[in-house]
Amino acid sequence: IERTNPDGSKQIVDTVFDNLAGQFIDNNVVNPQLNNYCFGMIGVNICDTRVQPLNVFCTVRELNNSIDPVHLISVSVFEDRRVDVKWAMSAEPKFKEFEIYKYPITGSMGSIPEFIKNDTTLSDSSFNVDKQAFCYQIIVVDKCGHISKPSNKGCNVIITGSSVEAPDYYFNLKWADYIGWDSGVSTWDLQRKNDIEPFKSIVIQNNRFFKDDKLDYDWGGYWYRAIGYEASTKGIYYKGITESNWVYLYQPPEVWVPNAFTVNNDKLNDFLVPLPVGIQQFDFFKVYNRFGQLVFSTVEVGKGWDGKIGGKEQSSATFVWYVQGTDYKGVKIFKKGTSTLIK
Repeated sequence: IERTNPDGSKQIVDTVFDNLAGQFIDNNVVNPQLNNYCFGMIGVNICDTRVQPLNVFCTVRELNNSIDPVHLISVSVFEDRRVDVKWAMSAEPKFKEFEIYKYPITGSMGSIPEFIKNDTTLSDSSFNVDKQAFCYQIIVVDKCGHISKPSNKGCNVIITGSSVEAPDYYFNLKWADYIGWDSGVSTWDLQRKNDIEPFKSIVIQNNRFFKDDKLDYDWGGYWYRAIGYEASTKGIYYKGITESNWVYLYQPPEVWVPNAFTVNNDKLNDFLVPLPVGIQQFDFFKVYNRFGQLVFSTVEVGKGWDGKIGGKEQSSATFVWYVQGTDYKGVKIFKKGTSTLIK
């Protein structure tokens, strides 16, 4: 073990023949916090060939300078399945590992790390991202066991929503704010998709709530997610991005049938046509007269009765109709009612 003294002189302070000895204590130093002593391990083989120290550790730095913390860039949900955590590289020359601490968003950082990593990413699929939010913080550990202060924290974002039924038909959405960026979130991009098309942006805003009333009645529901973008800062700007979980909102099924129609060729309500909402499969629409005779039947969406039986126009009367369909959850919906033919 070679020691370099504050005046630059070098001396061997101990010789160790057991590679499992593990430690050396040097009591022959004076005020090592101010006077710089450096230590290195010289390897000597059986031919007396020396290998110079790979690492040299000096007291002023080790006793006075703490390890610089790293910046946690983002905590983001990946495809509604897991949380991905990203942080910056450590500049510590004697870097050993990262300790990752995880705790509920309503809690605080504990003393035992949840994960140990050597790279700068973590994927965590150990909890339900639709129902739980956790925060993460990073501590840097060097080869001497010194640790940095904790990084800034980052927590996954949860989006939720509710459906409003007839006659309005819209979805209310809201999501939590992202915790961890000094300047917060610059904008939120709310995106929507159905079972066929990919996610598309429907609004970019600063608010964390939205009323979506631009719905396609042919679809039973939509998936939603919110993507947040880090606001720029005066310091180092990491351009962090966070994605929420996905939430599926379902339109309650309904079939609208007018209570009257006019057969006068004015192209206004000339047919008795059902309007399905949130119906995946249209089973049938049947119309009966007051004698129980079937006067019209169809399984096609958008097709209706023109008020004729066998090509003959009917007089003003009230008719009974039945309609059935299957919604996007596979549930049957059946309705019946009456409509009046007005001439």
